[in-house]
Amino acid sequence: MSTTQLPAPYPLFWPEEWPRTPYAKQHRSKYEVPYLQAQTEALQSLKRMGVRQWSLSSNLRVKSGLPPTEGRGAREDPGVALWWLDPKRQETRVIACDMHPSVRENIRAIGMALEGLRAIQRSGATQILDRTMQTFANKGLPAPKPEWVYTLGLVDYPASVAHVEDAFRTRSKIAHPDAGGSHELFIELQGARDAALAWLRGPR
Repeated sequence: MSTTQLPAPYPLFWPEEWPRTPYAKQHRSKYEVPYLQAQTEALQSLKRMGVRQWSLSSNLRVKSGLPPTEGRGAREDPGVALWWLDPKRQETRVIACDMHPSVRENIRAIGMALEGLRAIQRSGATQILDRTMQTFANKGLPAPKPEWVYTLGLVDYPASVAHVEDAFRTRSKIAHPDAGGSHELFIELQGARDAALAWLRGPR
């Protein structure tokens, strides 16, 4: 399907006006449904609302006909943003969730939120629905995050120099060869730190 005016499914495009959930405040849900079921049910809810153009954005690499693969980026930032084109107003909408530590759980949470919107729609309370949908309006697409954000595990972006250095020290305890990591992983981490500091200190 066409995703005109919508971001690509990968990597995660997080709406700038939505605050992020710090890692320490993420919590496991009671959602036991598998990833593909959670995705299917969320998208079916959109279809029942008359939506025909959408993009489910996350750090999961999904190939047609194959199960999704959860790489490092998805583990470090399991956020999900479901973008769609409002068929009534022809405006971009988005619901995003990163309350839970897995992409699967966050998609399920979004799907349940959409079912709540459908309940309003079925009730015939169009004025309430219109006001609610304005909450999910987006004034523009955010820029994709650079790879170093995920390598360093930064929740807050843009970050400060202090955040970058703290993240590097924390990750070094795992990535360094003497700590059970590998030379390649540590070099990658150093490169991410250098790229982040260059971005923060130089012209952008």
